[in-house]
Amino acid sequence: MNVLDTSKTYLVTGGAGFIGFHLSRGLLEKGARVIGFDNLNDYYDVKLKEDRLRILREYENYTFIKGDLGDKGDVFRLFQEYVPQVVVNLGAQAGVRYSIDNPDAYKAEYYKYMLNGLMTQLMRIEPGKDVEEAHMRNRKLIAEWALEHGRDNNVVELVKIDGKTYVKINDYKALRNLFGQLLAEIQRIKSEGDYAAGAALVEKYAVKVDPALHREVLDRYAKLSIAPYRGFVNPVYTPVTDADGEITDIQVTYTEDYLPQMFRYSRDYSPLTH
Repeated sequence: MNVLDTSKTYLVTGGAGFIGFHLSRGLLEKGARVIGFDNLNDYYDVKLKEDRLRILREYENYTFIKGDLGDKGDVFRLFQEYVPQVVVNLGAQAGVRYSIDNPDAYKAEYYKYMLNGLMTQLMRIEPGKDVEEAHMRNRKLIAEWALEHGRDNNVVELVKIDGKTYVKINDYKALRNLFGQLLAEIQRIKSEGDYAAGAALVEKYAVKVDPALHREVLDRYAKLSIAPYRGFVNPVYTPVTDADGEITDIQVTYTEDYLPQMFRYSRDYSPLTH
């Protein structure tokens, strides 16, 4: 039975890659409208990607957009202008070759994630409050689960130095295995619809905040004298110059709403092109 709905618009990220190209061409051959999205980075031969795009552009129902999934403005504008109804996300930074040449490259990301989940994001929460936002609960659940389940082998620990708490990862390979174990359990919960187990994970690891650690994070962050990041509307910075053109001050204003700001970012700073 053919379940492909050719009346819909398909967004294929990583559309200039090997799999993205063949998927896009298959959809186009069946009459579907396809939006290709790719940043055309040079990790692999760009000419090869451009050759694939030349083939795809021969179809009238194909549109290619150059942009980056890591750029919020690009993604926002993409969905606003083209309104895809089906998304096939194949876009990713290729990394097999890089990871072989740089086997420890992942450690910085692991540490940043654990630090954020266990401590850094607490600066966004008011004293006495629980973690409420889903993306913050996600980080906290993973970090707290790994901390607890790796405790017997001292995989990750919170250490005190001069009265300050720090995250210390002692075994990155073991931490990777813990991440895999948690992913397997979450996949089991989703596959089996085990609501009780899912709720238990969230309630135990993702919601409650250690008040002493929370207070420490807030006190340390307060010394930086900067406001915590609480939303998606950023200030507009306008330089003030003297008669010689030297910058003497910066005016900070909030004059834009969310939609105009995202469109301005995409227009002024993005590589997004047709």
